[in-house]
Amino acid sequence: MGLKGYTFDRMKISPKADALLYHSMLDGNDRIVKGYKDELKVVATGLNTYVSPGACVVQGRLIEIDEEMQLSVSANDSGYVCVVIDLTQNNTSTGEAGTPDYQPVNNQIRLEAVKELVQQNLHDGGQLYTFPLASFNSTGTTVALTKINHNQRIVENGSNANGSWTKFADGTMICRHLMIAKGTSVPRGPLFASPSTRWTYPIAFTGNPMVTAFARSGASGVWYANGDEGAGVQYASWRMLNVNNVSSDINVELMAIGPWK
Repeated sequence: MGLKGYTFDRMKISPKADALLYHSMLDGNDRIVKGYKDELKVVATGLNTYVSPGACVVQGRLIEIDEEMQLSVSANDSGYVCVVIDLTQNNTSTGEAGTPDYQPVNNQIRLEAVKELVQQNLHDGGQLYTFPLASFNSTGTTVALTKINHNQRIVENGSNANGSWTKFADGTMICRHLMIAKGTSVPRGPLFASPSTRWTYPIAFTGNPMVTAFARSGASGVWYANGDEGAGVQYASWRMLNVNNVSSDINVELMAIGPWK
């Protein structure tokens, strides 16, 4: 049949067709439902993150968390706390259809910590979509969360030898990269520092970003400081500070947040 009408008498409306309608009404944007419960806020204690009740519309599909959910993340890691739609999975059910004990089981959604975002077009054959509630950076014992404007869709992801980037429709971009600090053995006042190192962003910002860094392994009790060349729209120079003189390499994850348009 070349011409189909879904919202008409006796027509069968599939979940895919229904999602396409809402996706179009939201101009292709994913949304947190504002004012509903606690709006899927994410907090952290130790290496555990907690997502509060709320709802979102992702690729036109309505998803609700009706009670607080806990998600543990790995130590010395980074990524995103996401609602994941996975259409490769099959939904199941319990009980007998048409009876009060019948319950559908949705295996196509889950809460997951992911390293990279995958956002396939679910209306054109795609099967996997990760909707980020927050980005995270973890040490051996704690998690630092960065709030994402959830009512703006991600318009581009990419990576190259200088790291990865994620662009949001509101003009915000997040860049990440793993680098090595050659110990903290350079005297700097009462402290010790790693040599000043330049990070050229994987893609340039249009305005100066906020830059920070986290030690992944190699030393504890170190923190980020600006390097000798400062920071701009194309690169940032950085060093790590320590109260101790450490000669071993330190694995560092850098993150920059700023405008791309």
